[in-house]
Amino acid sequence: MTLAVKQPNPSHVRLLVLTPEYSDFLWLGALLSRDREMEPDLTWCPDLIDCDDLIRNTHFDVILWDCVFHGGSEDAFLQYLSVSSNEKPVLALSAEPASERAGDLLANGASDYLSRQSLEEWGLRRAVRCLWYRQQLSESAHGQLGREVASGFINRDLFFDRLQQALLRAERAGQRLALLHINLDDFRSFNESFGYQKSDQ
Repeated sequence: MTLAVKQPNPSHVRLLVLTPEYSDFLWLGALLSRDREMEPDLTWCPDLIDCDDLIRNTHFDVILWDCVFHGGSEDAFLQYLSVSSNEKPVLALSAEPASERAGDLLANGASDYLSRQSLEEWGLRRAVRCLWYRQQLSESAHGQLGREVASGFINRDLFFDRLQQALLRAERAGQRLALLHINLDDFRSFNESFGYQKSDQ
């Protein structure tokens, strides 16, 4: 009698790799390729000209960013990545140890940081998997929040959790945060007349 053990289906994770060197793209792909829990689909972007088009017109779950890839300012490029990619997680890679670089990069929008000098297979796979799982949870929570807002019931706990996260991010980055509350009288009549999607727009 033979007993077959069924392996779980790997998750398909799409990664945009921003690095000028093709050899680095191949190296990162090789480090990720043996992960049995995820099936990485890597797209290489070696220059800024293609970057904007790829980010705006293609879906990615995680962005792997080599910190030498930018248009002159790391901070400005990180902000661009955050806005253009609809806040997809950015895993930053650089030669310096985490103690020297991670703090500034995380404060300016990176989701995680790994040093190329100590980069190994397990660490990279763990970081990508964690960011991907976190993104999935975030999208699921946002979807639930959207449904609750549309139905007239806002999840207060989720709102205050997101506000607390935004406050902590602003404090770490030394930035200010504004919260704007708008209340429209009889907004339900818009929903009933035009539907939730058009009313939200």
